[in-house]
Amino acid sequence: MGDDKYRSMRWATLAYRYHPRHLSVRACIGGLVFLVVLFNYNITYSRALFHTVHGTATPVYGQPVAKIIHQSWISLETIPASVKKHKTVESWKARNQEYEYRFWGDDDIPGFVNRHFPEYAILFQRFPVHIMRSDFFRYLAVLKYGGVWSDIDTLCLKPVDAWAPPSPHGVSAMVGVELDASDVLLDWWSLRLQFTQWTFAAAPNHPMMRHVVEFIYHRFKDMAVIPTNVHIVTGPTIWTEAILDYLKQTARVDSIQPFRFLARPMLLGDIAIMPVTSFNPTNPPMGGRGMDDPASLSAHLFLGSWKET
Repeated sequence: MGDDKYRSMRWATLAYRYHPRHLSVRACIGGLVFLVVLFNYNITYSRALFHTVHGTATPVYGQPVAKIIHQSWISLETIPASVKKHKTVESWKARNQEYEYRFWGDDDIPGFVNRHFPEYAILFQRFPVHIMRSDFFRYLAVLKYGGVWSDIDTLCLKPVDAWAPPSPHGVSAMVGVELDASDVLLDWWSLRLQFTQWTFAAAPNHPMMRHVVEFIYHRFKDMAVIPTNVHIVTGPTIWTEAILDYLKQTARVDSIQPFRFLARPMLLGDIAIMPVTSFNPTNPPMGGRGMDDPASLSAHLFLGSWKET
C-alpha cells in the first residue's frame, strides 16, 4: 500500500512538472538562462577581440604610461636637416601638450647611467658602437621614468592619450609589431616577427622594461668581445627576443603565432601589443595601411640618421 501511494505521488509530481503549461514556464526560464549565457559569451568574445590573456606575472595595473616624451640625439644643434625638414620633434610637442618633452643629448647619458644604474655602467661603456649605447639608454630611461620613447625621425600622428586600447585594468606598456615577415622575406631579417624599437611606451619601473635590460646585460656582460652588429646586441632583434621571453614567462605565450597578422591591439595583462599600422604604417608589405589609417599612431620616416653616428 505504501509503495502504491509513493508511485502515485511520484507520477503526480512528474505529471505536474511536465504538464505543457509548466513546460512552457520551464522553457521560459531555460530561455532566460540561455540568453544570459549568450550575453556573457558575447561580452567575453568582444573582449577576446583584444585577446586578453591572464598571465602569472604581477602587472602594474592602474599605473599608466607616464606623460613624458623621450627623444635623443647628439645635441639639439646637430639634429640633421633631413629630420628638421619634417618637423618631427614639433609633431610630438604639438599633439601632446600635456606631456613633458625630454630631449637627451649625448652628454646627458653617461651621467644618467652612472647615477641611476651603476650596475650596468661597465657594460654600457664596453658597447663598441655609439648606437648600442643609445639603444641601451632608451630602455633605461623608460625603465626609470616611464613614458614614450620615439626616435628623432618619427612623426606623432595621434595624441599618445588616444593610443591605448580599452582595458578594464588599464594599459601600462605598449609595444608595436614592426614586421611580420613571410617565408620569402626571412632572408632579410633574422626573425619572422619583430617589434618596433623606435617607438614604445611604459609606466615607470615596468617589469617588462627591467626584463629587457637584464636580458641584454646577462647575454653580454661576460663576453670578452661584444659583436658590432647593432641589431642583435641592443637593437630590434634582441629587443624582440627579450619581450617574447618576458611574455612567455608572464603570459604563457610561447610562440609568435598570437602576434601574426594582428588587425587590432592585443592585450596581454597590462601590455598592449599594437598592430603594424600603429607604429609602422608606411610599410605595406608588412601590413602597414598608411599614415591616414585610423589605426596609425606614429610613423618612422626611416631617414637612417642613426647610421651617421
